[in-house]
Formats: sequence, structure tokens, C-alpha cells
Amino acid sequence: MTIKVDLLPTERKKFGFDPVLGFLLVIVLIFTAGFWFYGNTLSTTIESKKAAVLDKENKIKEMESKMPIIEELKKKNAELEQQIKAVKELVYDPIRYANLLEEVSAVLPQNVWISNLNIEPASTSVSFSATAITTGKNRPLESIALLMKNIQGSKILTTPTLSSANQTKINNLTGYTFQIEAKYNPEAAAGLQASKEGE
Repeated sequence: MTIKVDLLPTERKKFGFDPVLGFLLVIVLIFTAGFWFYGNTLSTTIESKKAAVLDKENKIKEMESKMPIIEELKKKNAELEQQIKAVKELVYDPIRYANLLEEVSAVLPQNVWISNLNIEPASTSVSFSATAITTGKNRPLESIALLMKNIQGSKILTTPTLSSANQTKINNLTGYTFQIEAKYNPEAAAGLQASKEGE
């Protein structure tokens, strides 16, 4: 068997520019520059956000330091409002009670007379003892029912409650003594006179 060996010198390859390698190098450089620019932009954004957060935190601390003062001012305002309300209540008291008495008189039927009247400002209630007698076509029990209906239709008085009714004789006339308790609206009582003056 014969082995042939080529001992002639081989021709060296010439070094040349590879376009694919150049393209890849350009791509790498572009991406590197892009990432560097994007990284710098993100760093700037992060720094500005940190500065904004720090500014907000400083403002929050400043507001927190002022909170006790604000709470104190709110408390003083509430006290002043209560004092103003109390003064207004005192100013409107005469008008309120005058209108309240006028309303009680307006809801009474002609054959009903009040013997005792109590006004309780704390519970905004009115209670009175009265007597209804027979006069003409007016019957006592019908008059008491009419009084209850008139109170329910009142702009000032509400929720009447009949606590007792007892038959009696007055000058040979049949009558009933009774007690009624009702609530009243203090604002409506105080504003009634003002609405009349505006008309």
C-alpha cells in the first residue's frame, strides 16, 4: 500500500474584512449606546422622583407639626359656633314662645279651654290640661279628636298624645277634662314670625 504525502507549501489565506462581523459589531455598539443612554435617563428619573418624594415627606412633616394647631382652631371654632347658636336661641326665645302660644290657641276648638300649660324646652314638648264641654253642635269627645287632628296638621306642633280623659259636669253641661302632650319644632316656632314679616 502506497501513502502519498503532499510536501508542497500551502497557500496562506489572506486577512480580509468580514461584512457579517462588521454588522454585528455595529449592532452591539448601537445597543450599548442605547442602553447607556436609557440607563442615564432612568437614573435621572429616579433622582427626580427621590427628590419629589423627599419634598413630599418634608411637606407632610410640616403639616404634621401644624396638626395640633389646626385641631385647636377647629375646637375653638366649634365652641364659637355653640356660643353663637346659644345667643341666637336667646334672641329668638321670645318669638318662639309667642308663636308657640299662638299655635296652641289656633289648634284649639271653640269649646275647649286650657286650665294648665307647660312648655319644656329641654325635651321640646308641650303639655296641657284642658276641658271640652258641649256647646251647640260641638261635642266634647269630637272636639278632643279635632284638637288631636289639628295638632297633627300643625307646622309647629307634632305627635300629640292623649294621656287621660275624664267625664265631668260644668254648669249642668256635660264635659271632659283631658291632658295632651305634644312635641314642638323650635326652629319652626322661631321662624314663623320671620316668615310673617317677610310677607
